Amino acid sequence: MSPSHPTAALPPPMPPARDRLALTLTLAAALHAIVILGVGFSPFETEREPPLPTLDVTLVQRPSERAPEDADYLAAASQEGAGNVRERVRPEAPPRQVPLETPGPRAPRAELAHERA
Repeated sequence: MSPSHPTAALPPPMPPARDRLALTLTLAAALHAIVILGVGFSPFETEREPPLPTLDVTLVQRPSERAPEDADYLAAASQEGAGNVRERVRPEAPPRQVPLETPGPRAPRAELAHERA
């Protein structure tokens, strides 16, 4: 290029700022879409191991005075004579306490010091 040519020393023209922003946002949106649509998730395909053996524990509220002759379950207290079915069924919850039908006598009301005066 000859020195008489006016564009020889000037850098190439830059696009306007508005065009650069639009181009950058378009490229960012395209890159995000590629990443989001390209990544897939799946559950891990591992070998299922059999579960470990468990031990069922039943807590009994009242201890027994004597050991049962033919125990259905191993326990620290008697499991016999409770229930309303013929099958051997393990209790799932302790027996509920029945509320009193009528409340007992009221305790006498204590006198306050300012009532005596």
